[in-house]
Amino acid sequence: MRKPAYYFVAIILGAGLLFDTSSLLWAQAPQIRIELNLDKTHYTYGEPIGATVVVSNQSGGAILVNKGFSSMVYYLEMRVIDPAGKLTVAKREAFHDEFPDAPPLAWILHAGKPIRVVGCESLPAGWTSDPSQGRIDDMREPYRISLPGHYSAQVQLSVMTFASAPCEVDDYEWQGVLESETVYFYYSGAEEFYFDNTVQMKVNPAEWELSWKKDKKVKKLQVQIMPQLIKIINDYDIAYIELNGIPALDWKRVPPKFKVYFDRKLVLEALGDVDLGQSYPAVVSGRFTNERFFGGGQQIKIVE
Repeated sequence: MRKPAYYFVAIILGAGLLFDTSSLLWAQAPQIRIELNLDKTHYTYGEPIGATVVVSNQSGGAILVNKGFSSMVYYLEMRVIDPAGKLTVAKREAFHDEFPDAPPLAWILHAGKPIRVVGCESLPAGWTSDPSQGRIDDMREPYRISLPGHYSAQVQLSVMTFASAPCEVDDYEWQGVLESETVYFYYSGAEEFYFDNTVQMKVNPAEWELSWKKDKKVKKLQVQIMPQLIKIINDYDIAYIELNGIPALDWKRVPPKFKVYFDRKLVLEALGDVDLGQSYPAVVSGRFTNERFFGGGQQIKIVE
């Protein structure tokens, strides 16, 4: 299926952002405002996580932008960071398969010379996005939100602006990413356990070594889980237990508790860039056989 030229613009914008964009943003950013508001800041298990995105032209005049900007589904353009520090973006159907079929940019004659042009559109003064583009009743549907803990979310929109039509791709006025303010919320699991006086969970060891990144063979890290009295070992669906988003290698029953094992190199790498001597969250998540979620966390320290 062939797509309109504005899909090609997305490729140009995305490729440009892989490099130092400071050289690209020589003009003032357009006065396009992005507001992201959550219905509330604390959500219990099973509660819908509602959010609203409003995009508006605050310039007092028309803004010429790449075609398709005004028709985006803005709530799908969030970047959500989960309690383990991992980025999650909205699920899209066959998103990456569309680009190879995008048509090439058109060439036209303008003032006696050939130029490459992209589709563009005008955002009138006072323009505001349609509510249907910005309202989502439950962020858990397109975004992976299952770990209990603190989340952050921000809307990021790629855009090109032009001084006048025709919109020459090599003569744009501004190119970059517009961002909303970052918002924060807390999501509770159906059951949360912590390594405290109740000893529900324990990550062993609690100090993770930077040298693990050099492991040539799989070496295991252990998480010990003690089911609450109302639960038994068989209530836990072992296949869905993860540590910082990394699936378990295997597990072992040691009644009344059980032990779950993970590749220590992978779980360390899942933290991203870490600093020696600093503490980071080790977040365990999973679900019961009745498909309800559980989870909890423990701080671990990075050592040599």
